[in-house]
Amino acid sequence: MATILVVDNDPVSRGFLVGLLQNEGYAVDQAEDEASCVRLFQAKKHDLLLTEIANPEEQRLEMLRALHWNNPNLRCLAFSGDYNLSSYASLEHAKAYGALDIFTNPFDTCTVLELVRLALKT
Repeated sequence: MATILVVDNDPVSRGFLVGLLQNEGYAVDQAEDEASCVRLFQAKKHDLLLTEIANPEEQRLEMLRALHWNNPNLRCLAFSGDYNLSSYASLEHAKAYGALDIFTNPFDTCTVLELVRLALKT
């Protein structure tokens, strides 16, 4: 069974993703910030990281870069609920830092599940 780590400071968004993935049979851990994410990822190498990326108070791109640097085979999907140019740029930067793909919130559940399936196959 694949293990997935979901990182989002918004408990509603995070809870939705966790529930969606658990209903599909995935083992899911969750973190609300970078420190929790790094701690959980170091304790248990997850098969996939799903992280909200465009939170200006957080350093998610730097976290993603560091995790990918130390774990070159890290599989990651990045998402954002913000609809502005800087958020889109952050999502595009996430690809350069190791994210396989990006998506936006509100989530289309079919799209999210397909991206997860594809990411876990690579």
